[in-house]
Amino acid sequence: MQNVGTWNSDLAIIFFMCLISPIVFYFIGAMFQNMSSEQLQDNPNEENLTPPQQTPTSVNISVSIPDLFKGSSSTGKSIKKTKHSTKPKKKKRSPDNTKPLTDEAVVSDVVSGLCHMGYKKGEATKIVKSISDKKEYNSAESLLKDCFMCIS
Repeated sequence: MQNVGTWNSDLAIIFFMCLISPIVFYFIGAMFQNMSSEQLQDNPNEENLTPPQQTPTSVNISVSIPDLFKGSSSTGKSIKKTKHSTKPKKKKRSPDNTKPLTDEAVVSDVVSGLCHMGYKKGEATKIVKSISDKKEYNSAESLLKDCFMCIS
């Protein structure tokens, strides 16, 4: 009885031979070539069948290019200098030494609360900073309530 869905062993051997035979033939050919070159080197009385090594000839090529830019510099290249316009640099604002209206602990509590409710930290920080700069808040609840009023 023959198994269904599996390879017959004859097909596996044929597939393996087709896959491996080029590699085997390459190494066998290299081995015979190596052996034949050793035999030629071992028999100094026989003529060497390889032609003598010749060095390649070298050729020097020189080309003169005419000066197409008459009246310019001696090398034939013209250099143009361009002035790049520079924008005035922005002056850094000096940090305000004024104390923020709302305590930093209250602000961080509200930002943390908004983050836990699903808002991104950057969005929450923008909203809380914009609201807390306008009015003084003593509790996180009142600031959070105004944040929700601003969001909706």
